[in-house]
Amino acid sequence: MRWFLMLLLTYTPTGLAQDGDSPLQVASARDITKAAEAGKSDGEILAAIKSSTHEWRAKDVFDILDGGVSEDVARGLASQLGLYWEDWYRPLDDIAADARKF
Repeated sequence: MRWFLMLLLTYTPTGLAQDGDSPLQVASARDITKAAEAGKSDGEILAAIKSSTHEWRAKDVFDILDGGVSEDVARGLASQLGLYWEDWYRPLDDIAADARKF
């Protein structure tokens, strides 16, 4: 499935895989998740978040955590929003798996 997504992003005119000269642009939590799936580095994603004109919300932090984006990116977005990072911030799948243990 991942190879199909990479193939789709590579050959789609509006996909993330554009010329190497254009910087990464993100306007939603979904864009951040797509960029992470496309293999963009955490530094590139954080730079795109900082340069974005999108009005980020606390919900976006949790959306990117649920999307499988690295914790460093989620922490960077949380710090940009002025949110205190709690250690219990984890993807919902992890929380549900822990709840099923008992």
